[in-house]
Amino acid sequence: MRIWITALLVCVVLAASANGESRDTLSGQKKGILEGIIVDANTSEPIPRATIRVLQSGFSTMANDDGRYRLLLPPGNWELSVSHVTHYTQNVSISLSDSLMIRDISLVPSVVVIKGTTVYSRDYNAGQEIILKAIQRKQEILKRLNDYQYEAYSKFFVSDLSKEGVESIMLIAESQTTAYWEYPDRYKEIIT
Repeated sequence: MRIWITALLVCVVLAASANGESRDTLSGQKKGILEGIIVDANTSEPIPRATIRVLQSGFSTMANDDGRYRLLLPPGNWELSVSHVTHYTQNVSISLSDSLMIRDISLVPSVVVIKGTTVYSRDYNAGQEIILKAIQRKQEILKRLNDYQYEAYSKFFVSDLSKEGVESIMLIAESQTTAYWEYPDRYKEIIT
């Protein structure tokens, strides 16, 4: 069995106005910008690479190495779930307008200290290690770029080559992605 992958990338430019509000140039829909820093509740130190998910949607992002995050969302009431492997998850309710909102979020550590040994509630597994290395590599590449924005459409199928025609197709999957990156460290990817 062989896997055949077909991908088509379509670049689309989105624009932001100078007054802090953002508008999707394709749909014309106004967007609000939510940004802030994820910090440790005990030390007030930034928490790098915390995950921020918008529970009512597929929107999510990851804080950078300085704990900073940024989300572009339609105006409305949203419930955020903020998590990190070394901290307890925190749910936060926000009411976002079509302008900039700053919201810093504190997470309580889930660290247990025993006689000089630090034990975390869970360790990175092999998959998480691969993701972290991929993120680090991506950050190295992004340091060489200024800004970019794109929309991508991917379609792939798995087929059994021992069969012919339509009967050989075992799986067809499609995904749509929109991504924004702004120098030096603002990135958002939406999988729709």
